Amino acid sequence: MRRAAGAPWGRKPAHERWSTRRCGSTRHRPRPSICGPRARHRADIYRSESIHVGPRKRGVIFPGRVPESMALKIRRRSRLRRKEATDFLGRLADEFGMAVPLDDVPLDEAEAGPHRLLLRGNDAIAIFLEGGIAPTIRGLLVFPAKKRSVTVDMGAVRFIYNGADVMAPGIVDADPGIRAGDIVWVRDEKNGRPLAIGRAIMDGPTMAREEKGKAIQTIHHVGDEIWRLGEEEP
Repeated sequence: MRRAAGAPWGRKPAHERWSTRRCGSTRHRPRPSICGPRARHRADIYRSESIHVGPRKRGVIFPGRVPESMALKIRRRSRLRRKEATDFLGRLADEFGMAVPLDDVPLDEAEAGPHRLLLRGNDAIAIFLEGGIAPTIRGLLVFPAKKRSVTVDMGAVRFIYNGADVMAPGIVDADPGIRAGDIVWVRDEKNGRPLAIGRAIMDGPTMAREEKGKAIQTIHHVGDEIWRLGEEEP
């Protein structure tokens, strides 16, 4: 073995001391705790192009979170009639199993940037989508859903937090009643807390079984501009 220039005698050069194994597509020093077969597979499926970071300024990236200067503001707020409120809450109950009471707390429809929201008091509990309505993450925290849940392993959590679409290999369970095109909510397997809202690309049994491919297109996730509305002063 020839000694590399500048390397001390009796010691291999740095490039020879490094492991030649690969995790995903990047050569690195061996890290047994994260570089098993599943970790290598996960590195392949959650590629950087699947991760959508928040708005950015020149030279600054805000992964998953929106800076205060770019936070959404509630505008054009209008009170819902009782019939409209009953209809919207009924759809949340039928589609997601959410028990949102129709009580003295006012229900309003409002705009925030490009989004149309359903407000209960000052809390955005749902978002209006093309052809439907879906709960927000904060809405799910207050009024837990019993339907259309998708559970992911803990290795997928940080990618989803940064806005990544949900890949099938990271899914450990899914509501069998989910059909392709349905709005679903994503939770972690350890705590069962909601992480994201998205549109299913596969049906429930398929996404729980598949070992490759994109399963859910993320629409709203923890830390995004809709989530930040709950941190703003009323």
